[in-house]
Amino acid sequence: MQVTRPHFSRRRCHHALLSTRNAPDEVEDPACGYLPEQYMNAENTVDLPHHQTRRWSRRSIGVGVLALAALIAAGGIRFALYPQLSKLPDDFETSMSMDGAMESLVPATMTLGKPEPARVERGLAVDAVHGDTAVLHATTRIQRPDGELKTEFRYAIDRATFRQKAAPGGVDVTNQRGGVVLARSIGSDRSPFAMYDPLIDRTVRLEHVADRDMKGRSSFEFKGLLDAPIVNSAVLAPVRTAIAKMATVGDGTTMPLLAVQAIAPRLPLEYRDQVQRILPELPNEVMLSYVSHTVYTVVLDEQLSVPLFLAQDQTTLLAINTGYSTIPMLPLTRLSVQTTPDSISDVVDTASALGRTVTISRDVIPVSLAVIGATILACIVLASRIRRRRQRNPA
Repeated sequence: MQVTRPHFSRRRCHHALLSTRNAPDEVEDPACGYLPEQYMNAENTVDLPHHQTRRWSRRSIGVGVLALAALIAAGGIRFALYPQLSKLPDDFETSMSMDGAMESLVPATMTLGKPEPARVERGLAVDAVHGDTAVLHATTRIQRPDGELKTEFRYAIDRATFRQKAAPGGVDVTNQRGGVVLARSIGSDRSPFAMYDPLIDRTVRLEHVADRDMKGRSSFEFKGLLDAPIVNSAVLAPVRTAIAKMATVGDGTTMPLLAVQAIAPRLPLEYRDQVQRILPELPNEVMLSYVSHTVYTVVLDEQLSVPLFLAQDQTTLLAINTGYSTIPMLPLTRLSVQTTPDSISDVVDTASALGRTVTISRDVIPVSLAVIGATILACIVLASRIRRRRQRNPA
């Protein structure tokens, strides 16, 4: 193979120089220092063996391909595999137990009685999957002193972001009004968010109040307060029955004005004055409403944004509906519950296992492969520069 002097390959020159370092007859080439005379021919060119001129080039290309493969694999895992792993699985199922107490109205005193044990069991499970949409089945069982109350709802959520989505065709779901029913998107911060409460069909705004440590998991605590009418029929039925029994007439949706006037002087002080003030304006049949005054506490995992702890303090009130306002009149029940220690441990263990999977698939493997690929490419470039410097200044 012949290479003319103006386009002389430094790689080939360096190889020839090393092969005949102590040769007796050498000539100086301006592009490459000293070369053995045996490699110079009559046309003033240099002859080098063909297989020697391509050895370094083949090695560099092979190592470079390996480096590019590592970088491509890093991107594939981070942007293709990880999103699939972080989706809500089609067999997802979880539960949480909450213990506390419930106080009920004592008609004789028109006040709430002594607290009695109460328990709430919450369950969430995927009913069906339609592409990126999951139909979530939510159940709540409230074990109260007067019996068990059960509610069921279905929601359509995005499997990746857990946000509300349009219901798949033929599936009947509850409109969660954009509120959270399962968890926030992974990696959410301390910003406020809305949580949906199906018993009142409203969302409550939750705001960050503190950072907490839940059994080794960094987490954010949020609180919110909501006053709103109760619309769930399963909740309304027993309280309406109790009011109808107390009033001795009606079905709990109305109360005779005479009955309201009779109980008004016995009402708790914080409600009595306002009720007595509006008595002259009320019709013979007073429309009743049932409202909820609820304080919510939610602790979300910092990494995964899933609930690790829930607490709820809910007071149900009988109120007068004037048509333009709702006047609280009488507390009926107060339910105060929070996540049990055993449930907290179970949720934290699950979050820790999922957190390790997220860290490995999103951070550790992609970053490691990217560093390896970038290091190999840097070494190739550095080795190439070193060879060129040696070619310019041979020993």
